[in-house]
Amino acid sequence: MVISGKPLMKYCYAGLVLLAMRLAASAAGPTLQEARQRWLHGNYEEARELYETLAKEGNRRDAATIGLSKALQSQGEYDKALIVIEAAECAAGFQ
Repeated sequence: MVISGKPLMKYCYAGLVLLAMRLAASAAGPTLQEARQRWLHGNYEEARELYETLAKEGNRRDAATIGLSKALQSQGEYDKALIVIEAAECAAGFQ
């Protein structure tokens, strides 16, 4: 099947838009999925750093806080893991 003319331009344009969206998403910073993959593969320090960055963002704060706590637990830092959760509870008004 040969695509030519205007339909070809539509496919090229759509491909460029998808590529631009993918690049913009990767340039926007770490994602919860990246942090979780680091944690699952045993890269606890890398996961911890990503979760700390993500926890500063309002829309992903809760999930990142839980991930950060898990990363800390995986490193044997149980007291810090508990402090992270307790601080999040206080910030949310759960005292």
